[in-house]
Amino acid sequence: MLYLIDELKRNNIDISLNGDDLDLSFDSSEIDVNLLKEVKQHKKELIDFLKKYASLTVKHDIVPIATSSSYALSNAQRRLWFASQMEEGSVAYNIPDSMVLDGTYDIDCFQKAIHAVIDRHEILRTIFKIEETTGEVRQYV
Repeated sequence: MLYLIDELKRNNIDISLNGDDLDLSFDSSEIDVNLLKEVKQHKKELIDFLKKYASLTVKHDIVPIATSSSYALSNAQRRLWFASQMEEGSVAYNIPDSMVLDGTYDIDCFQKAIHAVIDRHEILRTIFKIEETTGEVRQYV
């Protein structure tokens, strides 16, 4: 079964269980006829295989932490902050980019889209600063 699952992966096709049936997810408009024929031919074995090994797949839901006025830095964030302090505000980790947009655009919609992304991702609204009372670097959203 692994060879067939590998072949599906090579063709950017995800296979999963849907109760006692299979779900195939893919981006292209169609699946290779021979590959689909092979999936149908081995459907029972694929279902049995996925049922047997599905319990080995570890799925971790991201659990939000409690709301706070500030948060501790991860080790990676602490390293980046420290490096930026040592190099007097180095921009080594900034990746500037620009894009020229030709055409007519609805600027209000564009601004709403940008603000929606900022609202959705806290890291885009986060700053690091030294807490005055403890001297610890914390992140503030």
